[in-house]
Amino acid sequence: MARALELPYDATTGCADRLPWFERIRALGWAVYLDSGDRARTGGRYDVLAAAPRAMFVSRGGEIRLERGGEVSRWRGSAFDGLKALAAPARGGEAGWPVAGGALGYFGYELGREGAKLPGAKAGTVPFMPEAAFGLYPWTVVVDHKLRRAAITSLEDFPEGDALRLRERLLAGEPPPREPFRVLGDIASTLEREAYLPRAARVIDYIRAGDIYQANLTREFRIRYRGDTWEFYRRLHETNPAPMGAYLEYPFGVVLSSSPERFITVEGREAVTQPIKGTRRRRADPAEDARVRAELTDSRKDRAENVMIVDLLRNDFGRVCETGSVAAPKICELESFATVHHLVSTVTGRLAPGVSAVDLLAACFPGGSITGAPKRRAMEIIDALEPHRREVYCGAIGYLSPAGRLDMSIPIRTTLAAEGELRFYAGGGIVADSSPEAEFEETEVKIAAIRRALSRFASPSEPPADKAAMRKACLLRRDALFADGSEAFSRAMAGRLRSLPEYARARTVLATLGFGTEWDTRPFAKAVLADGKRLVLPRVVRSPRSLALHAVTDLEAELVPGIWGIEEPDPFRAPPVALADVDFALVPALSCDAAGNRLGYGAGYFDRLLSGAGPRTLLVVALPDGLVEGRVPHEPHDVPIDALVTESRILRTRNLP
Repeated sequence: MARALELPYDATTGCADRLPWFERIRALGWAVYLDSGDRARTGGRYDVLAAAPRAMFVSRGGEIRLERGGEVSRWRGSAFDGLKALAAPARGGEAGWPVAGGALGYFGYELGREGAKLPGAKAGTVPFMPEAAFGLYPWTVVVDHKLRRAAITSLEDFPEGDALRLRERLLAGEPPPREPFRVLGDIASTLEREAYLPRAARVIDYIRAGDIYQANLTREFRIRYRGDTWEFYRRLHETNPAPMGAYLEYPFGVVLSSSPERFITVEGREAVTQPIKGTRRRRADPAEDARVRAELTDSRKDRAENVMIVDLLRNDFGRVCETGSVAAPKICELESFATVHHLVSTVTGRLAPGVSAVDLLAACFPGGSITGAPKRRAMEIIDALEPHRREVYCGAIGYLSPAGRLDMSIPIRTTLAAEGELRFYAGGGIVADSSPEAEFEETEVKIAAIRRALSRFASPSEPPADKAAMRKACLLRRDALFADGSEAFSRAMAGRLRSLPEYARARTVLATLGFGTEWDTRPFAKAVLADGKRLVLPRVVRSPRSLALHAVTDLEAELVPGIWGIEEPDPFRAPPVALADVDFALVPALSCDAAGNRLGYGAGYFDRLLSGAGPRTLLVVALPDGLVEGRVPHEPHDVPIDALVTESRILRTRNLP
């Protein structure tokens, strides 16, 4: 019989409050956290935490290494058979909990090569992590967000005294300090646009030739790092919660997943899989978000792609399920997550006599949603076109309980960390009417949350020798930061600026309207008018090269396109204003440093304007943390700003009298 030692659920309310429990068990080794995310945003129910396994197995290059009780055995064979050897079913159930100890870990995509009869190793690549790793844990911490309870769950062989000591460890004390997480250098991809587009076109050629109906083409990204990857995962957990998230910490590397996709669950003999096909980026504006939802729901291409994978999975289930038991009760249902909308379907089946949950997993591996159809030929094409190994990405992460319950995700939106390098991935299913450009942009949407989270950890470094190089680097960083739009940042920054005491005292406020991938300042400009203050906007004058300022009362009626297409005040309707009369000036910038040195676009318009600032004019720059440099080169004619506002800090180099 399973046992449960209750824990106070109050300690696990909210998005991140339960995370310290995991921090306190990491030092025990082979720590695993299966993360359901923020229930209000993901619908997830169970969190599962474990560490200090009694036995471990890894699979490398077809060799299984099993360590149990200090003894090590090795043999060549299937990693799925390795899981069976590690975790023999126990008597009894989990007494109302989904898992009470058991096997937790991952299978990597590369294990599917055997089933697809591909060569044993991908040519020209070196394994980054083992193809599979599982620990056998005598206990688990389970948090049930639906019933609002938590407990240490275990089997009979986990002593009461050990359970009490574990409870004390979870609820008391501070975790040991760790090195802060930082990324080093820039993100590089194995398939940048110029390399990806012809490969996507080649997939379409295969489809039109009748080889396949669909194939999933992925991109790999790499960046160097140092420090504790848990800090990075916490950021992902906050900004991109997912119902099938995971943090797996091993001696050989770390897996960080924000996956929304469940692969397979088995309860008794009943099995379920839920493929995802069809993606749209979420919008901050409710009306626009509703439009995007409707567009995805009505998309014939996305629905056809989804149904194709449903048929593939029905076939996979049919190989090991009772005849007539396989069904698809839900087709192309729309599900919304923190940053994207997806189309999700459901396939069910009942295991045939003598078939285990692991047998079903092996029959379906890797998932059809991340390979294509027909699966074997799609995998052959993927193998030829992708210059990288997928590693854990597109494999499976989850657990097998002692009672035989299996729950596995497909690790998409997943990062791997080992040997000072992060690797992460994004892909999409290509069909006959796909556009290579559109497919490339879809990978950018899918990877945006990871890019955005990483940007918060840019390591301070010596700036480029000249401003031109720095401008180029900052533009690339900004494009990545706002790849899926700046709506959330814009709303947050409007509130931050309005909270400044200098803004509260101001009667006249200068702003600029963002363009390109600049953050959208319209919410701030509208707030200025709503607060009863005078709003001033700039107008470009070509000769002499300068900016003229005008007071605007109506953002719709008093603006016209300027010489570069940027909306500007209509000089015939908006009266002129002198900069000396401005109390609070929001100045555009590509970057800034803590000393107030501003990096502009290089034309000198604002430096010439700001040289006429009055003594009471506060010059403010608002930027994401990821665009703040350690030092910005400055010249005698550059005008420093007085305050820098980011998501995390407000720095002032001058206060108003």
